[in-house]
Amino acid sequence: MQTKNPPNGVSVGITVHNEEKMIPKTLRSILNNTLWKSVPSDQRELLVCANNCTDGTVAEVKKLQKTHKEIRLIEEKKGGNANAKNILTAAMSPRSDAFFFFDGDVLVKRTAMERLWDTLRTNPKIDLVGAEIVPTGAYFPAEKRDPFVNFSTASYRERKTKPSHRVYGGGYAIRPGIAKKIKFRTDLQGGIDYYLSRMVGFDRVCRVPNAHVIYREITDRKDSLKRGQRYGYAEEQFKRIFPREQPYFGNTYRMSLKDSLRLTKGRPWSERKAVLLHLLSSKIGVIKGKYKFYFGKKPGASNANPAWEKTVSDRRFESIAKRK
Repeated sequence: MQTKNPPNGVSVGITVHNEEKMIPKTLRSILNNTLWKSVPSDQRELLVCANNCTDGTVAEVKKLQKTHKEIRLIEEKKGGNANAKNILTAAMSPRSDAFFFFDGDVLVKRTAMERLWDTLRTNPKIDLVGAEIVPTGAYFPAEKRDPFVNFSTASYRERKTKPSHRVYGGGYAIRPGIAKKIKFRTDLQGGIDYYLSRMVGFDRVCRVPNAHVIYREITDRKDSLKRGQRYGYAEEQFKRIFPREQPYFGNTYRMSLKDSLRLTKGRPWSERKAVLLHLLSSKIGVIKGKYKFYFGKKPGASNANPAWEKTVSDRRFESIAKRK
């Protein structure tokens, strides 16, 4: 299947930190995209910024480079997702018609890039288009999933019915001329997607509901705690950057206990209890994140969760991206 109106050039940027198991899957899902295949090889580039990686991520990227010459690897010692995105934007070809950005731990469904591009191409008043960030739980039977995966899925199904004028970091496309003008603050510890949407202008941003990018849900309460810290820290940062605004991050993890009980209605009490403990961990993390901001300490990074790897086989996980 070929894209009807492909761009004359396309640049894809991936930021990744210690994702040796996921980065090959992410890259293969992009290489399998209909839009990627529709663009001549000399007019496309796939840049990977290995952001202070200490595992086998770089080695995995180099393996794929042997068979896909369009992949370019950038090794960066300085940590931080914002810094990595600045590096990628500066390295991307200005001759491309669109810049795409994805996280290094997601799957990009094979028509997602095409749908993002079509929206950008046919709407001149839109400069930034975001993918629909979908939990893997949306693709697997509820009884086979972790309790918090079920909850994330229910939260996603409720969220997707609401219009959105901001992108999520997992996947988006932006006009090159706009991207080159924006430089992320390298001290940002979270909320980079909000910052980008804010700098472009919320009225020039839209989400594309049928462009799916699949992410892995949290199944470990320690990771919920770490993510909560990042959200709390970022919120305090943004109060200083944009004093008149009150950005709110991590909707699923910050949901009220009342809403969580509503979304898990009918599920066994053991499952509802597990969800409540996850949310409690996240709320404690938010408080810790705010504390760390005021005392000049940075929040810890959340890690890929080994427990999640056991819930879905590699073959079954990658099969999701091959669907339309």
